[in-house]
Amino acid sequence: REMSGNKAIILSTHILEEMDAVCNRAVLISKGKIIVDETPDELRSRSVLHNSLTIEIEAPDVEKAVSAMEKIEGVKEIQFLDRMPDSTTVRVHPADRSKSISVDVSHAMAHLGVSLLSFHVEHGRLNEVFRQLTSN
Repeated sequence: REMSGNKAIILSTHILEEMDAVCNRAVLISKGKIIVDETPDELRSRSVLHNSLTIEIEAPDVEKAVSAMEKIEGVKEIQFLDRMPDSTTVRVHPADRSKSISVDVSHAMAHLGVSLLSFHVEHGRLNEVFRQLTSN
């Protein structure tokens, strides 16, 4: 990082976590051609999971929570990931990945008094984006 102020450092890797940790720009090459030249954050925003929410809800509150989330403008889809006896984990996908739905969803859950065991905003996964961009 110190050297990068006045030098260009090229790192060739398939380990995207490594690239994300040390690079401020990512150039993806597929079949000998540059297909992307962006920051890691710009790449991450291409992920289908970007700005989606992963929420674990206590079992008694699942139905009312899902019903309320389906009515929130900006929510595209609710996907059930894991159903346990005491809780259910869902992924809430935004209609527009460039806009966050976390505040609207958290306010709706608080207003209903829904017990959330976890609430995670997904920023996108570089591996998924890499596979998507290079699979053509």
